[in-house]
Amino acid sequence: MMTLVQLFCLLCLVLHISSCHLQAEHFKTVAFPCPFLVKCLRPRSVSSITCANAAIAAESSATAGLTTVNASVIGVSGLAINLIGVTWPGFDDGNTMFDGLLDSPSSFSQDFQTQVQRILSLGFNMVKIPFSFNDLSGLQPLDFIINCTLPTTAQLQSSVTNPNVTSPPGRSIPALNASAATVISGTCNSYLPNDSVLDRLLYVVDFLATNNLYVVLSNNVTADNTVAVSPSM
Repeated sequence: MMTLVQLFCLLCLVLHISSCHLQAEHFKTVAFPCPFLVKCLRPRSVSSITCANAAIAAESSATAGLTTVNASVIGVSGLAINLIGVTWPGFDDGNTMFDGLLDSPSSFSQDFQTQVQRILSLGFNMVKIPFSFNDLSGLQPLDFIINCTLPTTAQLQSSVTNPNVTSPPGRSIPALNASAATVISGTCNSYLPNDSVLDRLLYVVDFLATNNLYVVLSNNVTADNTVAVSPSM
């Protein structure tokens, strides 16, 4: 489990990434974070960048994992990363968990783990999480455990594929790398921490990362001025 200090360090990395501009395909050049759904950064090798920048990328990759070179986010392999993501609010608006989970009677949208599998199945590799320090420190987590029937793999597949196209024999949507540790039969979200909003945020960040999703933490200082008025927090 990450500490608050580690979370802050991760935020610093995100702020560093957000200081560069990404070239969004089919969009004008926009400041990161990208719009709700956008494909950024055509893949290219660090070798196509200057030798000096390549050296910076190599050194940073060995220490921080991710770095930026000009308009590219560089991964540990030395290649620019294609970020194809969604914004999922909820830790910034008093909900204390991702929005939308309790807004539908369908189990497709009620269960966090199920939603993550659908996000992955649709080809996304990043989730941007807006958050507020006030929510993390000043609110008690709301209860998201509800009675539900989790969908089968076949039902999940039908929800993310074209019903007019027959899937090839033996092909199905990928399973999660890691499932929630404790799932109570007949319920959704029974595995979510309920001790604090911060622990819940750390849990979902870890879950998303474990399942090969990049996570961008976004603190809107115009809406949440905690950093300015209470830096000691």
